[in-house]
Amino acid sequence: MESSTNELTASDSIGSAAETLHSTNKHAYTNGPRTISRLSRWAVFGLSAFMIAELALVLISALLIWLYLPTTIVPFSQAQLEMIDYFIIAVAVIQTVLFWFCVVLVGRVTFRAMKNLYTVGSKFPEMSPGWAVGWYFIPIANLWQPAKGMSQIYHGTYHAVGEATPSESRIAVWWTCWLITNFAANIALRIGGFDSAGTGVVTFSFDAISSLFGMASAWALIRLIKPIAEKQELLKHGGVAHVFD
Repeated sequence: MESSTNELTASDSIGSAAETLHSTNKHAYTNGPRTISRLSRWAVFGLSAFMIAELALVLISALLIWLYLPTTIVPFSQAQLEMIDYFIIAVAVIQTVLFWFCVVLVGRVTFRAMKNLYTVGSKFPEMSPGWAVGWYFIPIANLWQPAKGMSQIYHGTYHAVGEATPSESRIAVWWTCWLITNFAANIALRIGGFDSAGTGVVTFSFDAISSLFGMASAWALIRLIKPIAEKQELLKHGGVAHVFD
């Protein structure tokens, strides 16, 4: 009887602590951390498919560079060139769809992961779950703030389960590749606007660089999302360190 009373008292104490934590933190979930495993699996699937699409664009860019070289004797008929054009458009559309699919999924994983850290009382989060996603869409600030938010999630998650963060370089690799991807794509877009001889080869070269680093960025992001999801799953099953201290 005494044991049951003690268990009830301990349970009530933890419940009261969780309620108190939520009442002082508007970013916390009311019913404890939520799983991100399913969302992360979809995000990893989307990023993997995006990598394949980017690889196809790299190969297409290489073909176009070759076709635009002054010394190239084009071995295709007009009908075949038209078919190549349709194929390029189809791949570009697929890549765009996959990109926005990944944006939605990664955004949801980021939001929930940050909110989970607030829920367990982690001291690492400095930005709200909403802004951890929102900074991606704010000019200038999107050059560093999203990486800062991901760093808080990465370090906070490992700390919450009582483990040392393996490496900061994962975030650096992911974000550096992402920035290079965008810079190269912007350069290609601007050079493509000039109607002069030789711009085609340069434009497609930057397109290829953008796609190569897009693949690397997606791969690096997968290496971030998977361990975050695995460690945050422990938050739902009691593997939490320093939650109510």
